[in-house]
Amino acid sequence: MLEALARAVSERGISNVSVSDVLARAGVSRATFYENFDDLQGCLVASYRAASEQLIGGISEACGSASDWPRGVVAAIDFSLDFSRRFPAQAQLLSMTNNVCDPRLERDSRLVADRLAGLLRAGRERLDSAPVLPDFTEQSLIGGTIGVIGARLACGQLDQLAGLKPELAHFLLAPYLGQRGAARLVEACSATD
Repeated sequence: MLEALARAVSERGISNVSVSDVLARAGVSRATFYENFDDLQGCLVASYRAASEQLIGGISEACGSASDWPRGVVAAIDFSLDFSRRFPAQAQLLSMTNNVCDPRLERDSRLVADRLAGLLRAGRERLDSAPVLPDFTEQSLIGGTIGVIGARLACGQLDQLAGLKPELAHFLLAPYLGQRGAARLVEACSATD
């Protein structure tokens, strides 16, 4: 039902989805739905949480497997773009919930952004020559990245996602490594792909 809800949101828009849409896509009865969820919002929150845990878990693993923080950022971008290609409905759900008037989704969306921003912030703190940046730098970078990926998903441009990797890597790393340092790292990572 969680995947069915994500697909329904992707196809119809978050404000146009009904329980009937979920039932039709999941192939379950109304009784089964209400055995699991109090209402559509409960299903939406559960779907969002499941997708965000899958995404953040993969990003954390990708970061941890890299040889250093900048390459971890590139690995996280790679995982995020792959996740978005493989699970476009879930990825689109994650990018759409910023403007939903549900306190649980607003809180969860903020927590996801904070967790992702925390991964960037931790890297900044480990850099020897970390520049002085505004406190909201990581939040802005994560918001921009989600917006770029979400826009491609909303337009059904899954085939363009892989091409975003170099630009997103440069975008996320330039504040920390400088323009030239980010460009060199992106070039080096592209050569090994």
